[in-house]
Amino acid sequence: MDAYIIIGDANARKSSTMRCLTGCFNRSNRDIEIAPLAPNSTTSAKVIQVYARVSSLQETDKGILPWEFEQEVLDRVKSHGHLDAVAFCLWSTAQVWHRPPGQNGGTITCPPASGYIQYLQNTTTNFNWRIAAVAVLGNPNIVATYPNSVHFPRSPAQPINVTAQDVRRHFNWT
Repeated sequence: MDAYIIIGDANARKSSTMRCLTGCFNRSNRDIEIAPLAPNSTTSAKVIQVYARVSSLQETDKGILPWEFEQEVLDRVKSHGHLDAVAFCLWSTAQVWHRPPGQNGGTITCPPASGYIQYLQNTTTNFNWRIAAVAVLGNPNIVATYPNSVHFPRSPAQPINVTAQDVRRHFNWT
């Protein structure tokens, strides 16, 4: 399962960028066309099925832990059929939440973006995860180096369609 990830701090415009890329309001399967790898290739573009999740995993429903996200993707495959990839957002820093009783109540700490990526790279429970591309928006307080990543420091100040175009190019989406 390929993972396309947008990382940033609050107000880096992660969700807005994801909405521009996928047309998704919050959670939905989308057909995304990816470009041939070689610029002058005679191979035609390929369409992949992507589960897009707009809100950052650490903020949605008071936080979703890495293995809970993997279970969500597995449930999505079971209910909606085949998926080629997921696209989602992460905060660069850890977040602490207090879940209400009945929703795995208690205090949880969602790891920073690097913790989610490390989990996906090291688990083979349900999927063989591949970090296809990571877009880091704004100037997050990060010390981690992410695989297949490009930094877009001007994203909070530039027009959202410009950021989306740059991230789309990095993701190799047409």
